[in-house]
Amino acid sequence: MTGATQFSLSQLKAATNDFSGDNVVGSGGFSVVYKGVLRNGLDVAIKKLLISDDFPERRVHHELNVGAKLQHKNIVKLLGYCFDNKEDERLYLLVQEYMPNGSLGRVINASRLDWPSCFKIIQGIAQGLHYLHEQHVLYMDLKPANILFDSKMNPVIIDFGLSIVLDDDDDEITCDSIAGTMGYIAPEKITGAKISMKSDVFSFGVILIEIITGRRVTPSCDLPALSSIEMIRAMKGLFDPAQVKDSQVMEINKCMKLGLMCT
Repeated sequence: MTGATQFSLSQLKAATNDFSGDNVVGSGGFSVVYKGVLRNGLDVAIKKLLISDDFPERRVHHELNVGAKLQHKNIVKLLGYCFDNKEDERLYLLVQEYMPNGSLGRVINASRLDWPSCFKIIQGIAQGLHYLHEQHVLYMDLKPANILFDSKMNPVIIDFGLSIVLDDDDDEITCDSIAGTMGYIAPEKITGAKISMKSDVFSFGVILIEIITGRRVTPSCDLPALSSIEMIRAMKGLFDPAQVKDSQVMEINKCMKLGLMCT
């Protein structure tokens, strides 16, 4: 696998203290993620994939193949992998760069930033998604939980288990199942229509509005027009309204309008 190191199971056991529960930093329906430290002192995230009928072995190889070819500051870097079938269970592990500052979901719920920092996050997510689309990759599950922060608070998109790689001459594809997270899934995915890069753009719009207002977009969502400092200070999104300057109101409004256009 070009650019990815094949690790032994013993190396990853040593890095995680034999996959100790104390080293668990995240989990999902199909994986558990451990923080590990390699022999050279590098902090890594080791993703143990849970094989089932809903997450078959072929999806492991898909995520590995997709991740190995992506190189961008706003996309998680795949460092290596480990397949081990010698013990009682088959183990599939992906080794990725470690993100020390949690997820966008946690930051939205627990932190307040100044607007420039918030705008930097919005730009980083957009740049990462744009890069994926340049590589003909439909991400398919963009949501705050799949956006982590590196040591400099740059947003990094992770987890390519649901992604789809389009042929060079394809712009859209028919999806035979609803995959993703409700609240962020584009309408065409639910209705069974053809999906395209626009489906990811919808999810980005939902996230953008949630960052600004603290609320997800729904058909019945009555979103205010952010035409003044007073209106902005009523928001409960990622940035601290008390720190917003008059000169930044227009930029915030433009981001809000962009989010609505995306959805």
